Amino acid sequence: MSMGPSRTAHIISLRLVLGLVAASMLSLIAFFALLAYAPDFRDETYGGAHALSKSAIGFAALRDLLREAGIPTVVDRGALNHGFAVPALTVLTPELDNSSDQVRAHEYLEPRLLILPKWLPVGDPLQRGRVVKAGTIDAASVAALLKSFSATSSILRTRGDKPPELSLAWPGARLFVPARLADIDSLQTLRGRDWQPIIVSARGGALLARLKSSDLYVLADPDLMNTHGLRDVATAAMAVSIVRFVGIGSGPVAFDVTLNGLRRSPSLLRDVFAPPFLGATFCAIFAAAVLAYHAVVRFGSPLRGGRAIALGKRALVDNTADLIRMMQREPQMAVRYAVATRNMALDALGARRDSKDADALIDALERGNGVRFAELLNDAGRADTRSRLLDTASELFRWRKRITHAA
Repeated sequence: MSMGPSRTAHIISLRLVLGLVAASMLSLIAFFALLAYAPDFRDETYGGAHALSKSAIGFAALRDLLREAGIPTVVDRGALNHGFAVPALTVLTPELDNSSDQVRAHEYLEPRLLILPKWLPVGDPLQRGRVVKAGTIDAASVAALLKSFSATSSILRTRGDKPPELSLAWPGARLFVPARLADIDSLQTLRGRDWQPIIVSARGGALLARLKSSDLYVLADPDLMNTHGLRDVATAAMAVSIVRFVGIGSGPVAFDVTLNGLRRSPSLLRDVFAPPFLGATFCAIFAAAVLAYHAVVRFGSPLRGGRAIALGKRALVDNTADLIRMMQREPQMAVRYAVATRNMALDALGARRDSKDADALIDALERGNGVRFAELLNDAGRADTRSRLLDTASELFRWRKRITHAA
């Protein structure tokens, strides 16, 4: 028993390979895009005391509150440079690992509001982005953040959870100071001869103070502006009043987060996915896809170039055919092609083309068997276009096959 021709089965189909290549390319592009913008996605979940944090000690609620009050806000990651609008106020929220020199290095033309830290947060293991209060920062460590501004700065902290009694110490200041606030745990105030009190506590010390001969303001207790403190309506109203009092002009309030480790450094990888380079990136990706497609569909070694002037009978036939085509002489060859077809049919039948019995043999074979040669010869004589020549040549070819098979 003879075996048929063996067929080699493909291990992986071509469609599957093309799909894997396309998925790999898209995954690579998505990886680099996410890598470029990873800091933006990661910052929102960091529950520290900064403007992007939605935790209890964060100031994301303050940004929302200011926007609802008609005060625009922006987040300064170090790339803002105040180019499009001069902020009315810059809010700084240093942390325990910052030094006093780092805080002082952030000097702007506009006023600055420095919100001192107070709480030691610990990440909540049950819910990402939230923190658990682990205690308060040592008062001396908080005061150390102000040493470069005033060496006499000190922090006073009261014990217990009691509502503070506040009053204005700045004559003529247009500030809303409610008669009663919500309870504040371990109220934190500032003292020092270089600080001019604005809002003071009945227990001593200033909650809001200004460094003399400067535009630096310090809010001693962050619970007056963080998310936990703004739950109280009176505290929220006082927070908006403080921002309006400290700010100058109608510009936005800029929240500087570079002290919190959220600086956005210049990145070439980010630039290629942002205008004006985004169009060039798409063009490069499209060119790479075209090159990959070309590499996939091409197989084998490249063809070697032939001679400029070919040799042999095939070259002679091709050149003659090209010459006839250039002269548009194809229709005039229809009759000769018909005669040549008749002669090839007679040769296949074993008859001489010039014998007297040739026409009789053809008539006998054509009888009742389709179109006759005389009709095809007349059609060839009337062929005046290339399309009609091709139709006649096709009919003559079928006639020759029919005649030779009929014999």
